[in-house]
Amino acid sequence: MSDYIKNTFQGFSFGYDYKQAFSNKWMTNLLTEEIIKMKHNNVITDEDLEIVKFIYQFRFATPAIVADYLNNGDTLEITQNKLDKLVKNRLLNKFMLSKLREEKPHPDALMIYCLDFGGKALLSHYGTPNNGIENWYTSSVMMSSEMIANDLVTAHFYVQVKKNVGGKLLYFKSNPNYRIAKNLVIPSFELCIVQNGVRKYFVGEIAREYDFPVGFREKIIKIESILGTKAWMKYFCDTGEVAPSLLIVAETDAVAMEASQIITASTGLTAFRLTTDDRSLRPLGEGGAFLKYDPEENKLIGVRSSLFTAQ
Repeated sequence: MSDYIKNTFQGFSFGYDYKQAFSNKWMTNLLTEEIIKMKHNNVITDEDLEIVKFIYQFRFATPAIVADYLNNGDTLEITQNKLDKLVKNRLLNKFMLSKLREEKPHPDALMIYCLDFGGKALLSHYGTPNNGIENWYTSSVMMSSEMIANDLVTAHFYVQVKKNVGGKLLYFKSNPNYRIAKNLVIPSFELCIVQNGVRKYFVGEIAREYDFPVGFREKIIKIESILGTKAWMKYFCDTGEVAPSLLIVAETDAVAMEASQIITASTGLTAFRLTTDDRSLRPLGEGGAFLKYDPEENKLIGVRSSLFTAQ
């Protein structure tokens, strides 16, 4: 493998020893007034704003994820050009992942986009209320390649859910914060789908091969402290006595199997379903897009879920 992740790389499992090489040097002295005028005069378009909101919500995105999210017929090249315009105007920054400490990304590297200070200024005026943008700093997007991969998987899965579920998706939140006593629990995502007037909640976690066994087990035990006790009722008060279900997005079927075994052996959680990077690309209401674990037979079974369809 190359010393850096190339744009031909498939999947989101980069390994642990890659470092970020940003395109733009961080500048804090950007003029907020100029950014706001650019939006008012439509130099920054509504689509630009939508892209910035999306990337802020999920922290990181690749051109392929953004193109899939916009779903407007643009080619990958056109989407990347739009993103690079936002980088030029300092609304976004971009980086590659390299094993070396390099100053700039290579032209053939996989570009990963994140917020820049111009985007923070834009969202402080044109974002949603209480979006927390005042708490965004450059340190918010400086992290390990494993954590970046997790956020990319979350963004990718959100796009698949949105395309399949449509208006039934009430919300999708990345890295939600739950507190039990003095402990903070941060799963990868939380979502709510409304079907026949009933809200169905899921708490989600990402499972990658490099996470096993210790890392994944620790994450699941933390989630059990919420879903396996009454603590969840503090955050999901409109579901009666039904706790949110656990949803795992695994790297492969083999990883899904190992995740199921760890959940069953280490926790009392039984209401969980799994999908994989490949399976989530199918129509999500199709049989086999999701899996359930049979502990008696120690095997995964493909299931069909009408919840993850637009009807």
